[in-house]
Amino acid sequence: MTRAYAHLWELLDASMPDPDRFAALVAEQSAEQLVALYADVVDASSEVRDKWEGPYIPELDACLSEDSCEDLTDWIVGQGHDYWSRARGADDEALAAMWQEAGREDEAGRGRWNAETPAIGPSFYDSYARRFDDEDGQFLDAVEAELEARAQALGEDE
Repeated sequence: MTRAYAHLWELLDASMPDPDRFAALVAEQSAEQLVALYADVVDASSEVRDKWEGPYIPELDACLSEDSCEDLTDWIVGQGHDYWSRARGADDEALAAMWQEAGREDEAGRGRWNAETPAIGPSFYDSYARRFDDEDGQFLDAVEAELEARAQALGEDE
């Protein structure tokens, strides 16, 4: 059985703990691979938590906003398959602890990576924008089409 998001996990495994290695490997990806990888991050992140259902963070006495939840789930994906697996469907308490860990990494400038965790999804977008024509937003349109195709395929399998 193939592991979901296999190429994404392989890329992270081959990179960690070196963010420069990650950037170099991302730069080697084709336009189609960058689209698929970004879609993988969106899907993997939503398996942790939908961005509009941010976990309650006691220190904030509030739930994370959509943007903050998306930042957290992107960070979780960036920690690799094993960490992500533990976070999938986790309760608010577990996600709050992961949010605290991400904050400690931000303050210290290091964690599982030699520096801060690269912004995984944005790295794919930025690489595409640097190397390919994206004046009309083709990248995000292609990601949306990929996500829709995946959703349709899942609907047909059920």
